[in-house]
Amino acid sequence: MSELPIFRINLLRCGYALIAIGLSVQVWSQLINPAAHWELQRSVVMAMLAAMGLLALLGLRYPLRMLPLLLFEVAWKLIWTARMAFPAYLSGHLDAAMMAIVLACAAVVPVIAVMPWDYIVQRYLLARGEPWRTPGMKAARPAE
Repeated sequence: MSELPIFRINLLRCGYALIAIGLSVQVWSQLINPAAHWELQRSVVMAMLAAMGLLALLGLRYPLRMLPLLLFEVAWKLIWTARMAFPAYLSGHLDAAMMAIVLACAAVVPVIAVMPWDYIVQRYLLARGEPWRTPGMKAARPAE
């Protein structure tokens, strides 16, 4: 499997930077505000997004090792858009709150564009998986 050229790795870094900057502006500014209070579900979302922003900073240093983070970012936004936003749009029930989330999810488009999809397919779909047990180890037999 060939490695990626440096310009593609640097494009990945741009994707991580976009996520880190976006989340620091949207999430960390609220998270460090002592007056901010959220309902339980929203507090969980805020903590998860803050963690994603921190991990995106790690992606600046290790862009290929952190690819699963970008895959997660793309996956959840596409799933939410397909399951929630698109049906709401088709039925005419896309309200302002949902539209704000759609616009936030649209920020994933540049990330999708910089992802090395050929590398991802080779590395995560076509490559052999890691073994489930030590080679040569016999499967345990059930007690008789």
